[in-house]
Parts: sequence; C-alpha cells; structure tokens
Amino acid sequence: MKLISSFFITFLYFNTQAQTAPNLINANSGVTSKLSSQATNATANLPDPLKLSANSFNFGKIVYGKPVYTTFVITNNGKVPLTVSNIATSCGCTTPEWDKAPIAPGANTNVKVGFSGNAEGAFSKTVTITYLDNKSQTFTISGTGIKAPEVSSKPNNSINLLRQSF
Repeated sequence: MKLISSFFITFLYFNTQAQTAPNLINANSGVTSKLSSQATNATANLPDPLKLSANSFNFGKIVYGKPVYTTFVITNNGKVPLTVSNIATSCGCTTPEWDKAPIAPGANTNVKVGFSGNAEGAFSKTVTITYLDNKSQTFTISGTGIKAPEVSSKPNNSINLLRQSF
C-alpha cells in the first residue's frame, strides 16, 4: 500500500508540473518574442553593406545580334567580408561575370554584364545581386536594338575598275 501511495503522490506531482509548464513557457515566450523582435529591429537598422557604383546603364542604340558589355562595381561598406551568393538575370540574353571570392571590408569587385539582343526595339533587363542569404539589389541595363545597315559603306568604284584591269 505504501508503494501505491508513493506512486500516486509522484503521479500527482508530475501531473501538476506538466499543467503549469505551458504557463511557464507562455510567460517566457513573451520575453523570447520581445528579444527576438529587438534583434530583428537591430539588424534591420544596420546600414546595407553592399553598395553599387550605379543602379542602371543605358547602352543607347546597339546592333542586335552583336554582344555589348558594361561593368559596374560592388563595394563592401561593412565590417566583415561580404559574399555575393548569386547574380541572376531576367533573361538568357544577359550574362553576368563576377569574382566569387568574398569581398573584404572596404574593398570592391567588378561585375561584367554582357547583353546580346535578337530583336529591334527597346529593351530593359534586370540583374539581381543576392547577398547575406536573403538581401538583394537590382542593376538594370537598357537600350534600343537596331538592325545593322545593309551596306556599311558606299561602293568603291576604283576597286571595281582595278579588278576589271587585271
């Protein structure tokens, strides 16, 4: 009987603790939630470490089918090395090239962007730089594709005369 009483008392004790444990967890979750919120706000208030030399580039009129290139600079204004995890483009006609190594604090790296359009008319393409796991910035290239002239120079009659002589 003593064994059963002991078991019953132990059961009641743990059952009571189990019922109050959620209250303790809920009481602490407000503190945890508040601390988490403060940490998120502190991170959000930090200046962005990635700085672009420009946000866009206009090629002007370009002959479609012939690749053109531009370069922009990424500077790390942070206090720790910055890794660019990805650079994605909005179209397969646009290709980025960059050094995948982390950018030291205060240092910079070049991003070369190539474009090869295949149609006449205005174009605008985006280049999205992703860093710090989920942050991103966008660089835009634009211009107007034109058809190459049928004849790039006037015919040279002197050459035709020479060809007939020989």
